[in-house]
Amino acid sequence: MREHARHVMREALTVESALDLAPLILRVGRRDRGAFGVDVLGQILRQASHGQLAVLFADPDRIVRRFAYRLAIEGVTECPSWRA
Repeated sequence: MREHARHVMREALTVESALDLAPLILRVGRRDRGAFGVDVLGQILRQASHGQLAVLFADPDRIVRRFAYRLAIEGVTECPSWRA
């Protein structure tokens, strides 16, 4: 069952839905088996534009903001187009 849920999450999560679900996924990610969700969230959000990711910079949850900033910093070091 767990593998099926992981497959569904990989297939169903889009950048738009990841932006909405980031607080929940990160909260669940604190649990023993939640690391998979956080990994998938990161993979999906690495595909987001800087503008899309910026929505999370103002999230009331500090964990969400830190996660978004970490992704943005990774993006700057990996993607020359973000170095404006």
